[in-house]
Amino acid sequence: MNSLQTQKQVLTYFAAVLCLLSLFTVPILVVVIRAHMKAQRILFTVRSLFSPFNSTLLGLGISIAGIYANTSISLSGYLNSHNEAIVEDLNVVWVSTFSTCYVVYSYNRGISIIQIYLSSMERVIKWLAILIPLTLLLCIIPQVAASILRDHQDIASHLVTASYVLNVTGSVLAIIFDAILLTAFARGSKSMQLETGITNDARRLLIISNYGTWAIVVYLFSVAAFIFAAVTADSFSRNPLAVTAQTLMFAVYLILIAMKVALQQEKRQATANMREFQNKVRTQESTGPSKHDEQIK
Repeated sequence: MNSLQTQKQVLTYFAAVLCLLSLFTVPILVVVIRAHMKAQRILFTVRSLFSPFNSTLLGLGISIAGIYANTSISLSGYLNSHNEAIVEDLNVVWVSTFSTCYVVYSYNRGISIIQIYLSSMERVIKWLAILIPLTLLLCIIPQVAASILRDHQDIASHLVTASYVLNVTGSVLAIIFDAILLTAFARGSKSMQLETGITNDARRLLIISNYGTWAIVVYLFSVAAFIFAAVTADSFSRNPLAVTAQTLMFAVYLILIAMKVALQQEKRQATANMREFQNKVRTQESTGPSKHDEQIK
């Protein structure tokens, strides 16, 4: 067994393990969501489980598991040319789905910070949040069509090129999207850290800014790794770069889960503080006016 085969075998097992780990996080995320709803006395239903925030997070977990499964199968070396085309199509589907969920989740979390600290870019970020998913999901159509029409090489070649152009366009727009969000997060984080007597809402925005900054930085590194993997001609370097990019995507997913958990903890703390205050008010009302109040009277 040569070094390239050994490398593929190691990466195959590595991708398989992370595929299982990614799938394992999905039911854990559901348990976390349900526990938070129970603590907040919110009825747990299918509709509440698949809210815009929750559904995009779940989509991230499922799509990264699909990416790792594809990588493990592809590197195993047991595929014929027809099956390799199917795996390649699925990889485009999974990567496009992951990027779409990432953009939608980031937009929903970050739009309030954009409106406060970078309002001049609000319209731009809204258009990008529409164009990026549209572009990335559209690239799936020519990719699949090229596989179906693989016997017609000229047509298939044009379709693959169209898919590639759409993919690159979506990636460039995603970089611009991230740059705008990163600027808003940096401004928000700096401003809120300088404030005294920070409110609950400001604490939530600070959590979003801090975790959002880390998610964007790691995501940009994953994009860079994918680009290097795509342009390198050395197969010995290409596979580790691709798996590195996928691992960074998994890290983004974990950071966004950590953000959600931190926001839930902050909300529970704010709710507990409010209930404690209400109980104190009720206690004072039930015991009557204090001696200090009577002296004032």
